[in-house]
Amino acid sequence: MLASFTLNFSKSATQVIGQYYVLIRNGKSGFRAIMQSITATSDWLAAELESTGRFVRMNAGSGESLPLVAFR
Repeated sequence: MLASFTLNFSKSATQVIGQYYVLIRNGKSGFRAIMQSITATSDWLAAELESTGRFVRMNAGSGESLPLVAFR
């Protein structure tokens, strides 16, 4: 007897709708300003963590990757 299972890859559209709302509400220049601010904040946090000498940054900075901080 074979086991059967199904996979459901459907996701809610709430994240897409949320991004669309932000883009429509703030316009292209406002959305760009938000993303630049988020990128600057993540770059600052990564630099502060690296300056302690206890962490090594794993992702590229200066807007070359997503605005996040990955470290080990």
